Amino acid sequence: GATRLLAVERVFTAPPPRWPVEAVYDGRIRLLGVDAPPRLQPGASLTVTVTWQAVQTIDESYTAFIHLIGPDGRLVAQEDRLPANGARPTTSWLPGEVIVDRLELALPDELSAGRYTLEVGWYDANRPGLPRLLLADGADAVRLGELIH
Repeated sequence: GATRLLAVERVFTAPPPRWPVEAVYDGRIRLLGVDAPPRLQPGASLTVTVTWQAVQTIDESYTAFIHLIGPDGRLVAQEDRLPANGARPTTSWLPGEVIVDRLELALPDELSAGRYTLEVGWYDANRPGLPRLLLADGADAVRLGELIH
């Protein structure tokens, strides 16, 4: 069989996000910002764009997660997957490289009125207990801006 090599486009400059945030997960992955619409539409898909940057070479393949937390503190929707729909695992990142990742959250048909919060983080799906990467303050996710319904 023939082997086919595909070039990876590498980006080292981040686009300006709606919510600029800087947080570093376990000294490996930097969160630079998030873009999301300010309002939620029940039953629709919520597109969230997260901009990451590799702080160093990463030997493990981490899974990103994004959660939508309801006004009552409960999880309403989530998406867990490898970056860029699996096309850009963290093991392929170069130090300083910027990865713009678009995640889709399927929203339930019924959403109560109120303010919803997005949170993002990383975990190791290859280890028992799915350990999360931690931030300098010991948290295991970054809580981002609020969306309204």
